[in-house]
This record gives sequence, C-alpha cells and structure tokens, in this order.
Amino acid sequence: MFVIPKETPMTEEMRETLSKARVNVSLASAMLTYQMFRCEMFFVDDKCVPTAAALVASNKNLIMLNKTFWMDVLQDEKERAFVLLHEVLHIFLNHGGRCKDNSYIHPLWNIATDYNINLTCAGVSYRDGRKTVNERFEKYISKPANFPICYDEKYLGMSSDQIYQSLIEDFEKEKGMTIGEWIEQQIGEALDDVIEWEGDSSAQEKRNIQSAIASIEHARSTNSIGDNEADLINLFKEMAKPKISWTDKITHSVTSTIDDRETYNRLSRRSSDVCFPTHIGEHVCVFFGIDSSGSMSSDDYMRALGELRGILDQFDSWVIDVYTCDVKAHLIGEYSSEEDQDFVNHGINLRGGGGTSMKALLEECNSLVEEGEKGYDVCIVVTDGFIPDHDDIEITVPSIFVVTENGNKHLTMTHSEVILVD
Repeated sequence: MFVIPKETPMTEEMRETLSKARVNVSLASAMLTYQMFRCEMFFVDDKCVPTAAALVASNKNLIMLNKTFWMDVLQDEKERAFVLLHEVLHIFLNHGGRCKDNSYIHPLWNIATDYNINLTCAGVSYRDGRKTVNERFEKYISKPANFPICYDEKYLGMSSDQIYQSLIEDFEKEKGMTIGEWIEQQIGEALDDVIEWEGDSSAQEKRNIQSAIASIEHARSTNSIGDNEADLINLFKEMAKPKISWTDKITHSVTSTIDDRETYNRLSRRSSDVCFPTHIGEHVCVFFGIDSSGSMSSDDYMRALGELRGILDQFDSWVIDVYTCDVKAHLIGEYSSEEDQDFVNHGINLRGGGGTSMKALLEECNSLVEEGEKGYDVCIVVTDGFIPDHDDIEITVPSIFVVTENGNKHLTMTHSEVILVD
C-alpha cells in the first residue's frame, strides 16, 4: 500500500513559486482553476515521488511535489503550471480509479493518460480538420524543457482508453521485447504519477465528479471555455452519468419485487404419505406491455424482449404475459418457463400502430390483479416515452417504464420507475 510521504516544510521561495504557478493556471483556464483549488498541494523529499504525483486518498485530493524537481528542474511558473494542471487532470478524470475498475496495466495506463492530458495542458486540440491552439494556454503554460514527457499530437482527439488500446497494438507489433522494456523505452525517465489508493475513495471520487460539473458552469459564466477543453467537458459529463446499465437496473427492480416461494403442487421427496410444501426458489410473474404506436420499431421491442428473457432466466421459474397497446390493450401470448416457451422468437406481430395511450394497458394489468385472475409481481412497459395521459392511474403492482434508446429522455412518472435505455 502506498504510504503518503512526510511533508517537507515550505520555504518562502517555494511558497512564492507555487503561488505564481497557480496564478498562471488561473489565467489560462477558469474551469481547471476551479478544480485546482479543491486539491491539497505539498512538497516532499521522498524518493517515492521523484517528480510529482496525484492521489485521491479517502476524503482528500492530494498533489505531491518533489522539492528538487519543482525548484531545480522546472524553469519557471509556466512549466510549473503545466505540472499542476497535469496532476489536477489525473485526479478529476479519476485515472487511478478507472485503472482499477478496468483492470488496466498500471504503467501502460499511466502512459496513455499522460499522452492524453499533456495535449490538453499544452492547449492543443483538433477541430474541424485542423489543429488549434488555445492562446491563453500558450501564453501562460508551457511544456517542461528539461524533462521528457509523453507528448505526441498523433493522439489528438483520442481518449485515454483509445490511446491505451493503441499502445497495446503497437506493443504487439514489436519483436524480441518485453512489455516492461517497451514501457521504459517509451517514457524514458517520465514519472509514473497516478497512484492507486488501497482504501475506499469512492465518496471523494463522487464529490470530484460534482466539482467537475460545477467547474463547467463556472467557466461558462465567465465565457472562458477553450477549444482544448471541449473534450474534457464531454468526458466530465459522461463520468457524471450513472454507471449502472439499464439491464442491471431492471434486473434489480424485478428481483426486489419477489420472494422465495413454496408450493403444494409437487410432492416433497421427504415423505410418500404427507404432502409437504416443496421449495421452488425464486418465481416471478410479469405483465409485459409494448407500446405499439407508429413511432416504435420492431427492433425496439425485440431488443427489450431479448433482454427480458435473459433476466427471467435468472429465476427458478417465471410466467410472462405479453401485451401490446396503442389505444387498446391486446394480449399477444402467455408464456412460462415450465413449458420452456420462447416468447422472443415466437413470431410476435405488433397490433395497433395508431395513436398512443398507455392508460388502457395499465388498466388491463390492474383489472387482472384486482379480479384475482393474475398474481403479477411487476408490470414492465417498453415505450418511446411520447405518451399522453400516462400519469393518471396508479398501478396495483410495482411498475417500470423502459424508454427506448431514441425515446423521450424527459419522461417522468409519479407511480412508476422510469429507466432510460442508453
């Protein structure tokens, strides 16, 4: 486990150089300045940080600066600003956490992220088929002249993950060389400055995402977003999206509605004379409705049926009733695991195709439950989300509305959970 090195006392000269570097960052980027001041910076003498390093440790963002590297190798506030921005981006792009989550080769991932963020720190980007340079970055920030860094403009427009894959492909083309030797050849003396913390930093990582989104609004309010920061903004927004897939979420929603069951329908093997209840494990009964309005495609509902079949196969047994609905509910078929029926490839033909009202579908589900004809555990409706009068009725059983990929992402429901397909 990485041990945070002891802080070296800061001299007045060290304090002044750090202050000047921060000023240069502030003059170059309002967005990244907002993030920089959410990091704690301190100097170290420890050899475990030969240059500089970034670490999200528990509830803190730490930037460790080697005293000798900072004072003797870096020449001025412009180069020091480059190093500060470099470490800030490692933190707020969650490079340590992403390495762990994706099981990447740590040194290779560090190289990939360095290639990516050094282009941003240099102020360069690729827009409309040409290279552009952010004038503010060019004026206040510069690459270290006396220290090798990972910098290659062939990676413009590529994410760290794409660069990582490209590096692997390049390595695979090499002959008679280990990956360790190849890594050393690529970076020379460049630092491995993304440190993975062994403890739990998830809460701080979430706060960093929130800070990154807030920094975008801060930069917009000052009208100071540069071309080289556009890709960063997109990445920050992508990181802010929930990481759970819609299939995982619907699986959780379905499983949370059911319990283990016992039945008297089958004799227990423990006795030939007495009919004991037989444990049948998890069973689920699903009312599955498909919005069959003209705006829905066959690919939408086939995909949903296929995903649902995969979810149901996790249960010991299941029953599913499939309905379509435009302005009326139409029963397509009743299927069960006991008869090993394949409702996905059953040649289902959509009925309807006119206007859209899911109210009839929900009323059909309620009616079947209230009259005791069915014991549904969950009602699932696949729709494009463009549905009027959808929130007028409370459903008897837990209900989930799955909005298709190109559907209405602003659909909200009072009585139902809404899941958006990515």
